[in-house]
Amino acid sequence: MEEQGLLLSNGQVITTQTNPLIGDDGHAIGYDSDGDGLSDGEELGTMIRIVQRQVNGEWELTCTIEGTTYTIPNSTIASYLQNMELDFYVFNYVSNPNMKDTDGDSYEDPNDPRPRYNDIITIDLGGGRYDPAVNDEGYIHVKNVPFDGKTIVDAYGGNQSWFGNVSISLQGINLLMEDTGCGVIAANDVELYLRNGASSYNWPDYRDSVMNTFSGLSGTIFTPIPVNIVSTSAISPSYIKNYYLWHGILAEVYSISNINKTRIKNKISRSLKNNKPVILMENDRLASWGLVNRNNPYKLRTFDSNSGDFLDTDEMMLFHYVTITGMYQNRIMDKTYLRVQSWGDEYYIDYDEFYDYNQYSDMITWSGDLLFIE
Repeated sequence: MEEQGLLLSNGQVITTQTNPLIGDDGHAIGYDSDGDGLSDGEELGTMIRIVQRQVNGEWELTCTIEGTTYTIPNSTIASYLQNMELDFYVFNYVSNPNMKDTDGDSYEDPNDPRPRYNDIITIDLGGGRYDPAVNDEGYIHVKNVPFDGKTIVDAYGGNQSWFGNVSISLQGINLLMEDTGCGVIAANDVELYLRNGASSYNWPDYRDSVMNTFSGLSGTIFTPIPVNIVSTSAISPSYIKNYYLWHGILAEVYSISNINKTRIKNKISRSLKNNKPVILMENDRLASWGLVNRNNPYKLRTFDSNSGDFLDTDEMMLFHYVTITGMYQNRIMDKTYLRVQSWGDEYYIDYDEFYDYNQYSDMITWSGDLLFIE
């Protein structure tokens, strides 16, 4: 039977190993075609025998499961199977004995509580799936950027540090772009994506685009603190919303602390599926200036393809813009991560940490905001 083919309950026909594994004592210890530690019999599950034949001139269909035979009413038999002699076996399989990871979710079958159902859900811009171990080729890419004595061949979106010699002057305040430009980068890159889709730009063209975006934003900006500060206060989500409106793009800003946790996640998911990035601004000014201490700040993370884990970086999300370009959900661990663009690279944010951090409320601080394209 193993050589002829085994019919699985999903309609797939497979063949399995015919030579048993031999133990240290020289005796056969079973079959494990994929070498995942589960025997082929364990993975094949329950064997069911289906027989259809004539009995006293009438066609009868029976189903035998673990020694018990059941008669199937003729009225339920598909028309193309009626009046046809049948005798075959089908396996209500637990997992595929030829695959260590049947559902391809990175959990091998012995460690997967649902080995036939992929428990890793990813949502890319446009609603497709993506592999977190592969760099995102979508969204915005910037090529051949001269920076810090070397050339960045391919960056994932922009990086305000590339504009270190650019000064933002507003109401007598002089702010360096590298310290205040994350909002400009987010606004620029999202607009580029909405206009042109996933696209690449050489450095001179990208630089001109960012400066044009800043020029358009600067007419809406009012900075109420008349001191030289290092912050993103030069650009608020409301200014970006107004800038987009002037450019024919409808957007809305939501305070994270005012929306239910599940509702925010579902709204982000819908926006990504509709091919619309989401801009996130953390607005904890006092913590970023070192005037207050938070016991639960969260960091940008990177995905480690070897371990499958999301590792902390040194980048704190206190007072900073990022753009959400994807979502990763692990239903086994009940965890969600947001893929974000920041500093010309691809990062992740732990969704639980992000939401919990934004639930504080007092008179001397601000929670973060999300800007959705309508």
